[in-house]
Amino acid sequence: MSSDDEIGKEFKYISNIRESDHGTYYINFYLDVLGDYRKAQSKCFIKKVTGINREYKNGYAIEGSFVNIRNQIELKEGDILLVVRGDGSWKYKRSTAYIVQLVGGKLITINKFNYRAEKLNLIEFLDNLFKQKLEENLTEDNIKKLVHNEIKKLENKYNISIKYEIEF
Repeated sequence: MSSDDEIGKEFKYISNIRESDHGTYYINFYLDVLGDYRKAQSKCFIKKVTGINREYKNGYAIEGSFVNIRNQIELKEGDILLVVRGDGSWKYKRSTAYIVQLVGGKLITINKFNYRAEKLNLIEFLDNLFKQKLEENLTEDNIKKLVHNEIKKLENKYNISIKYEIEF
């Protein structure tokens, strides 16, 4: 884990952020790529992270979808991004991985890692972060809503009525 003055502050590689009427935010990034990005001289990507799969190793353990760094990105409150930005020199390339989260309409840097040297620490950090988010969301009301929504889907799919009661 890195101790850096960027952690806990707004992510600095944003060129534009705006909110729509529905609580969705649209964000444009500017990420400098070392060299010609078509020749893949340095890693530069953004992945919308949805979880960690510990059955896989390295970057394959990070679940989610890659987003085009040149397009506008659509996020909701609480969404987490892995932003990897190439830096260093031509001879000594390195990639810095930023974990950023949309909090209060701002993209905040949660942590920062050397992507090549600290990938296992990065995965462990993300795993703990998602476990914490899951624990915070497992309230009785949230579980009831989740079950209710799943039952409504089944009712609509099979055109039936299901009676149920949830007890804790």
